[in-house]
Amino acid sequence: MEPIATIKSPILKTKSGRTSFHIRNFSFSDRFDIQRLCTEERIEILVPISRACFRNRFTFILLLLCIIISMFIFTRLIVSCLMPAILITSFLSYRISSLKHKIKAPFQHSYIEYTEKLSRRRILVAVTTVEDDNDVMLEQDIVGFICFSSHPSERQSALITHLFITKNYRHEKIAHYLLQTCRRIISEETQYQYLYALCSGYQKDGYKFLLDHHFFINNTWTTCIFVPGITDEQKMLSTTRLAPL
Repeated sequence: MEPIATIKSPILKTKSGRTSFHIRNFSFSDRFDIQRLCTEERIEILVPISRACFRNRFTFILLLLCIIISMFIFTRLIVSCLMPAILITSFLSYRISSLKHKIKAPFQHSYIEYTEKLSRRRILVAVTTVEDDNDVMLEQDIVGFICFSSHPSERQSALITHLFITKNYRHEKIAHYLLQTCRRIISEETQYQYLYALCSGYQKDGYKFLLDHHFFINNTWTTCIFVPGITDEQKMLSTTRLAPL
């Protein structure tokens, strides 16, 4: 992200630890940075899933059985050994890639839905800042964002569809300020009285963060992925009644 010479109407400007940053509304020029963060998060989630799948005993036992069966079908030893491995690897890769679409992510739909329907959706971004030699604040990188909207089924409720902070900045309390700002906006600018959050079981840092900030589990459901023991438990968390901060 290229530095720019002016701050885009910050909602909150603060310093946490050694990092100066501000929180502002999403602008259309931010879309590529948000997409980068989404990709970073998917990798963070999918790597442990992939490792768990390919290190699972069930996978290797199934592979061995398929090789034995294929040896009776194919005459060439190389084909007998490679064919089952290719098929199982392809199937697992397909299941893993399809799972990421079931894990809720912002911008899974078109950017227009998030930028034009601001009455129903809103995105706040956290941007690191630095002063130049002329004491002008320059934006550096978008290091996190929060996306919230109206809850699809609960009346008078808002839903946090996504909250993500890049790994290097998770100790700087940026997520805390994003959530605090989100709560303040919902309390002061809308009629919503309750706040929900959706979180994947693989998002361990985010799940712990929400529990530490007075969310409690409201509902859970499981997404299976072929290999026994490898599942994604989606969690719906909620807070008590909102009050102005």
